[in-house]
Amino acid sequence: MFIQSNRFIYDVATLSLFVKRLLIVLFPLNPLRTVTKCYNLLGALAVLAVVIGVGRVYITDIISNGAPVPDDCFAPSCMSQHRINQTIFTIRLILTLSILFSGTALLVVLRKTPLMQKPNEAKVNKMVRYVFYLRIILEFLPVVVDQMLAITASKPLSFYIGPYGAMGYTLECCVGTFFYFRVFSKNTLTVASRSAT
Repeated sequence: MFIQSNRFIYDVATLSLFVKRLLIVLFPLNPLRTVTKCYNLLGALAVLAVVIGVGRVYITDIISNGAPVPDDCFAPSCMSQHRINQTIFTIRLILTLSILFSGTALLVVLRKTPLMQKPNEAKVNKMVRYVFYLRIILEFLPVVVDQMLAITASKPLSFYIGPYGAMGYTLECCVGTFFYFRVFSKNTLTVASRSAT
């Protein structure tokens, strides 16, 4: 449950990033303080709603089923029921589609809108593009391929390459953090001086 909650928090943060950049690009003259306060509040409420929703599903399933945990069960995955998996899948699907639509809208707006950007804003927009492309390549496309293989060949993608969801999520977080560090780290220039003596 903790890993799923972290993933939901990451998804909501990514969605917030795309929506906030979209609003900043569309309405550049609005005060950023108001937009930031509003979206921080909405982001916090969305994260709280997702965590409470997932926790409620687990708690109600435990209370309603009341089946004892098997002796050799050491992971939450062996305790989960079909209803919990469906609920988590539905929440992830809604978040993923929201990220896909907001990221696509942001890319279209960035391409169509002629911007007079400061170099720092151009860096941020480039980083947001990288995050969106990473999301598409490492999370969205494997799910689409998995569904297509499961329907046509009756074998999911995980049969061939293993737990692609965990690998894609981890790789996306790692590479996204690297891009974030590269974009926002300050470049320092060391100057050596020679004495004229």
